[in-house]
Amino acid sequence: MSTLTAPGEAVAEKPEKRKSLGSPVQSKPRKPIIGAAIAMIIVFALVFAWLLNTQGQNLTVFAAKSDISRGHVMTVDDLTAVQIPEGQPIPHYLTTQQGEVVGKTAQVDIPHGSLVTPNTIGTGSGLGPDQSMVGLSLTNQQLPPYPLTNGDKVRIVSTPANLAEAPKEAPAAISATVISSQRDTVSGQTLVAVLVPKSDAPALAAKAATGRVALILDGGK
Repeated sequence: MSTLTAPGEAVAEKPEKRKSLGSPVQSKPRKPIIGAAIAMIIVFALVFAWLLNTQGQNLTVFAAKSDISRGHVMTVDDLTAVQIPEGQPIPHYLTTQQGEVVGKTAQVDIPHGSLVTPNTIGTGSGLGPDQSMVGLSLTNQQLPPYPLTNGDKVRIVSTPANLAEAPKEAPAAISATVISSQRDTVSGQTLVAVLVPKSDAPALAAKAATGRVALILDGGK
């Protein structure tokens, strides 16, 4: 039925409903992605906690501050502190065990940075049951013009008396291993400690006492 209006009266228009510009489809959370993100956060948290817990699980132990020669008596100045992982099957001395290290004798050469262990130091001289140590005091003429180092393989031979003729046959030699070598500033001679088989020790000591010996440096270790 039509509505009558008076002449000149405007017809009121009904307001139109505005349509929403948004998508009629509502967005839904993507559950698999959210679950994966939560799992990653948990994993990262666990890893971070593990790293925090593992920090500090190291042992502070003794190592050689510099090269230590066999036969050297250990002092505090020979030691430095390093860290190793706890629980490792590595022989060691904790830095709290200084009293068990200082005063002991190096049984072997201990290179700079190597751990000081019960296997490398002890109370004895470090000589085996069939080994002996003999000391030599040598002049420059009795030594090769080359510095000796620990572990060098050498031979010691008898030399003729002063002004005597050289032997017609090569003299017998005693094989030895250098343990230590140092210059005596008072006499100017070089003091060499050598390791020899126990059976050769008396003959070498007797030769060394005469002062008529010479040392030959051989190749090899």
